[in-house]
Amino acid sequence: MRAIGGISAVMMLWLVMSIAPAQQGRRYYVSPAGSDENAGARAAPLKTIAHALALTKPGDTVIVADGTYGESLELRRGGDSDARRVTLQAEHPRMAIIAPKGRALTLEADYVTARGLVFDAQYGNNTCVWAKGQGIHFIDCEIRRAGRITGPGRYGDGLQFFDSRDGLVQDCYIHHNLASDGTSRDDSHGVRFTHSYNMTVRGCKIELCSGDCIQADPSREPWDNVLVEDCELYGGRMPPNDPFAHPRYPPTMAPGENGIDTKCDPEAPRPRIVIRNCLVGGFRGPIGNAAAFNLKERCDALVDRCTVFDNVICFRLRGPGSRGGSHVTVTNCVMHSSDIGVRYENKIEQLRLWNNTWGGAIREAFLSGGGYGEGFEVKNCLFLAPSKPSEASDPSNLAVSTSAFVVAADNDWGQGDFHLAPGSPAIDRGVALEQVKTDGDGVPRPQGAGWDVGAYERR
Repeated sequence: MRAIGGISAVMMLWLVMSIAPAQQGRRYYVSPAGSDENAGARAAPLKTIAHALALTKPGDTVIVADGTYGESLELRRGGDSDARRVTLQAEHPRMAIIAPKGRALTLEADYVTARGLVFDAQYGNNTCVWAKGQGIHFIDCEIRRAGRITGPGRYGDGLQFFDSRDGLVQDCYIHHNLASDGTSRDDSHGVRFTHSYNMTVRGCKIELCSGDCIQADPSREPWDNVLVEDCELYGGRMPPNDPFAHPRYPPTMAPGENGIDTKCDPEAPRPRIVIRNCLVGGFRGPIGNAAAFNLKERCDALVDRCTVFDNVICFRLRGPGSRGGSHVTVTNCVMHSSDIGVRYENKIEQLRLWNNTWGGAIREAFLSGGGYGEGFEVKNCLFLAPSKPSEASDPSNLAVSTSAFVVAADNDWGQGDFHLAPGSPAIDRGVALEQVKTDGDGVPRPQGAGWDVGAYERR
């Protein structure tokens, strides 16, 4: 699978964006050493971000100097088009920290970009960033410590979108969103979409959340067209000597529920979600059925080119209940080092598993939670096991030994290399699946006389 972009690529993107102005507006500078009596020039900066934002018009940019700002920001006036945005930007990436004890940003405006900032709610019993509008972009930001430590209240999530369209969360680090009433765990999600459309999460790392890394839509309002790609989603365990420690989440505790969870309005059109080229793992608590993917309730989901590891369940795919069932297609994915590969439930009506690889250290390739319906199909799948599971009886599926792979290790973060070794019995043994035009690296299928079995084509 394609590698997640490195720091050098992110820094290059930052330099390009910083050097080449995207819009012709005014620039306001903010510094802890400034004064709100100043005009906001580089040589005479303002002191507060809130004052600078109050001065902005479409096309303007606020540049924030290094330092910590204890402001709870509100922005309700944005740009008027994609070409004339209001931009809130750190002077140096992630060196300007907005850290009230509570909500760091309330954004209710269109065409706003936040770039390079750190938003820190300090477990202040609130969502860290709340956004509502069209064309809102968060680029290279860090969002942390939503939630609460004790007592009743709102606790909230890392980044919440409400009633939004055409949003982008790119190259962000979202972590340590943890909630407790003082005695038990509460949900605090990394990114939450409510009644939102055409939303993209790209190139982000999301981890250590006491709910789901990404959830759409906890309120079960209509939503559609969510894309998650090139991301790392990790449940994980709380580390020792943690600079963002939460007293109710001690070291080694596993806080996360699911990597991605869907909830849907049963009366609305079926919403679509695509998850592509992601690393998803470490979901082993605190609920019994913790899963990398918990796809349910009428969503139409495509999961492609993902490595899924170290979970109770890699894919929990749920059929019709009182709110309907999911339709799911999984292609070119690798699963390993987990208790269960795929758990299918409630006679799921449509589940297509094409060209996937079950690697080592999976206790059960499949687990039934109520059976499957007529739309259940497993083809061109590869199992590192002595024999195929009954769900994979089609001749295009194969059980192989470790010699079929380059390196059949069971390392975290997809470090085992499940590409096919020379002479692998999986080469050219699959059936033609026109719906699976590329493999786990994006290489066109087939590369030889026929489709290879599993997530990768042998080149």
